[in-house]
Amino acid sequence: MDCFGRTQQAKNKTEEAQAREKLELVLLDLQTDKAVDSAYNENEYIDNKIKENGMIVSGDIVFVDGYQFQLDRSVPKIGVSIGKGEEDSQIEITMTNTTSSDFVKATIHIEITYEQDIATIIFDGENLEIPEKQDGKYVIEKEVYNNGTYSVIVKNSGEKYNIASITITDISEDINIYTADDLVAFRNKVNNGATFEGKTIKVMSNLDLKDVCGADTKSWEPIGNYAKDNTHIFKGTFDGNYHKIDNIYINTTEGYQGLFGYNAGTIENIVIKSGEIKNTGVCTGSIVGNSTGIINNCGNHIDVESNDCRIGGIVGCIENASINGCYNYGNITGKGQASASCTETYTGGIVGAADCLKISNCYNIGKITSIHDFAGGILGCTSVNGGEWKYINNSYNIGMLTASIHKGSITGVANRIYKFE
Repeated sequence: MDCFGRTQQAKNKTEEAQAREKLELVLLDLQTDKAVDSAYNENEYIDNKIKENGMIVSGDIVFVDGYQFQLDRSVPKIGVSIGKGEEDSQIEITMTNTTSSDFVKATIHIEITYEQDIATIIFDGENLEIPEKQDGKYVIEKEVYNNGTYSVIVKNSGEKYNIASITITDISEDINIYTADDLVAFRNKVNNGATFEGKTIKVMSNLDLKDVCGADTKSWEPIGNYAKDNTHIFKGTFDGNYHKIDNIYINTTEGYQGLFGYNAGTIENIVIKSGEIKNTGVCTGSIVGNSTGIINNCGNHIDVESNDCRIGGIVGCIENASINGCYNYGNITGKGQASASCTETYTGGIVGAADCLKISNCYNIGKITSIHDFAGGILGCTSVNGGEWKYINNSYNIGMLTASIHKGSITGVANRIYKFE
């Protein structure tokens, strides 16, 4: 490129940056309007504001001083800088997507059909290396980890271009829960395969489940319904934000029962205030049936009763996990006898049975009853599978204990408690 060419290229870049800045200022105002103006919408309102500033808008393309930008109306913001050029429909672009089974990411499949050579491919603002043609097509796959609209712009050497977009909506993302219906929608996503790993679910108000479950309707289906097919596990962070849940109702012979069925993430700051849990199978707790994750600052005020083994006021079973700052006021009753799933029944005010655990700063006030085997004010049994580390720190029980074999203020039966304070 000669000196004149380089000078012209630099001039074009400066002009394009200036045009972009003009549009970005308008879009910043629109972002404010979106938050405060009840008349705001993503169509006429945006178009009128852009036109008022002397710019041309056609569909999602905005023309500013001869330069073109694709508009992301949902924010609003600039999606792609197109530059100068003329649209060419002969550049054919198709975009499809596949969401991963855990809903953590999506793979966008792009096919470009064009008889001539392609000079530039830009995906979501990123200049891509142009692949070799396959059967007359350029084929590209890109992984994305957030919902939103993704665009690809394809140019030939003569600055002719075409543009295509696809909107991704299925990837798990942070959620704020305001209503019982919101909780059910979140539960259904987990039970369809979404793990929410790396995401935070925050409860924004107290929740009443009376219209979701009940004696006259149906049993609550746990979040992470592991009993369904041994696959649905929650792996994110569920922050109850110090709110309460009322009228939870569980009456089922299935195992892994509680607000959550199986937790491999973090559950914290939530209280089960009213309702009942009874007639369940193995691993039952008010907060979670089985946990290999973290449980912090959770409370239970309701009675929990199971016809099987491993029943806790907070969690039924724990393995390689920790629980801190939790309490139980409910009466916890284990009615199970030796069975194919359990050789003994373990009932605890906080945890039913545990292997490799840390329990800290917990207390129990409720009555703990194990009709056939072991009862503990904090923990029914340790070392179910002979694990190595167990810590119980700064925890106490003042609830009444009843057991046919053995009962203990802290634990019903213990094997190798390494630290006990």
